[in-house]
Amino acid sequence: MIPTVEFHDLEELTQWIISRTQGERSVIAIDGFTDSGKTTLSAAIAEKTGLSVLHLDDFVVQQLGDGVFTYADTLNFHALKTEISKVGSLIVEGVTVREILRQLQITQSLDVYVKRLNSEFEWQDALELTIPHPIDAYVSPSKLRVLVRNYHRANRPHEQSDAIFSWIEP
Repeated sequence: MIPTVEFHDLEELTQWIISRTQGERSVIAIDGFTDSGKTTLSAAIAEKTGLSVLHLDDFVVQQLGDGVFTYADTLNFHALKTEISKVGSLIVEGVTVREILRQLQITQSLDVYVKRLNSEFEWQDALELTIPHPIDAYVSPSKLRVLVRNYHRANRPHEQSDAIFSWIEP
């Protein structure tokens, strides 16, 4: 894995992606907490590069609960894998995307992690990783937010990605 680099400028990130994916089929994974800006970033990169974007949320076929315990369990894996195989190079974005691609046995070319910063330039979601258990004694998040938090604690994608894109929340 190449060392993680951090970007605050979309143009610089886009050029970095292009320089590392030219001439080969590429799957670029965009990961981050819920509401971190993954969809917005993916659309902006796609507009500048011409790459297709697959949104994991478009493949949700059932809701969490009633025996469905992970985000992966909500997805139609067959349809997702079929769509990924149809397209040359593409961006796949969504919560837990690294885990989903691993389960699909698809190796991503690049991982980009999105960090939403507050006005003090602090990572908005950092607190999610520091709240001691039991989490629900402090907050009552959605089931998805709990799953995403647990994924981040277990897999630490913000420390494992090839690049981080940080942006300031308006």
